[in-house]
Amino acid sequence: MISYMTFGKLVRAGGMDVNEDVMVTFQYDPEGDPLAISLLFEADFLPFVITWTFSRDLLVQAVDSPFIVGEGDVRLRNDGEDLLICLKSPDGHADLTTPIDEARQFLDEAAAEADRSSPDFEAAADEFLKEVLG
Repeated sequence: MISYMTFGKLVRAGGMDVNEDVMVTFQYDPEGDPLAISLLFEADFLPFVITWTFSRDLLVQAVDSPFIVGEGDVRLRNDGEDLLICLKSPDGHADLTTPIDEARQFLDEAAAEADRSSPDFEAAADEFLKEVLG
């Protein structure tokens, strides 16, 4: 598993402007789920670490595109300097930012780790889907 820590900002939460610093940790575990990444958010004002897990491809798309990517609970956008992260749940909505260069660095490390841990990624993905779908 790789973890990549950086800082970001909680910009909006619950419909209110917040502008608070948060620690953002990107995580990738190619042995556990080679298709997913997790973002962990920590801050003094949060009662616990908040974790969101979603498709690694969604983050790849966001880093390479100036358009909003994603539908539903997770939406991402590259504004040139920051990765804008929009998260929605039944409990609320939050908008965060983190430097886009940090997201790129994480993806580079995740790609290298994926290559090392699974020489035949397609076969591993097929096996994973067989297990999940029965």
